[in-house]
Amino acid sequence: MIALSWEQVNAWRLSQHHLHELADRQQFREVVSNIGGLHAQMMSAAELQLCARVHDLPPDAVQNALWHARTLIKSWIFRGTLHLVTASDFPLFVAALSRLGAFYRRPSRHRQRFSTICCRTQQVGSFLPPSKLAQV
Repeated sequence: MIALSWEQVNAWRLSQHHLHELADRQQFREVVSNIGGLHAQMMSAAELQLCARVHDLPPDAVQNALWHARTLIKSWIFRGTLHLVTASDFPLFVAALSRLGAFYRRPSRHRQRFSTICCRTQQVGSFLPPSKLAQV
């Protein structure tokens, strides 16, 4: 067994996630593949994740890869939330998720019972003053 310090482990993890050295802009799809996809509930979050890992990423790179070149796919992947994955990795994720059953293929917001959601909404409303309820 190899003994590693926490500093070595952290350095390895940072390098694998392209956070130690930025990748070239032509490699941004490889970065997405290497880290296993980008959380994309909000597209700006996915774009920021890539900007933190890729040197001089053009502002429209993610949109172009998603909608024009179609080298990225936005889909419900992990935890039933939206992620961006490469088109070449997508079949692997679909195959893996197909083994989990229909419950896990639905978006996470559909996993809660309606009565639970109503109860939580009422609980939130009971803590807020009436003037703030219109803002929720």
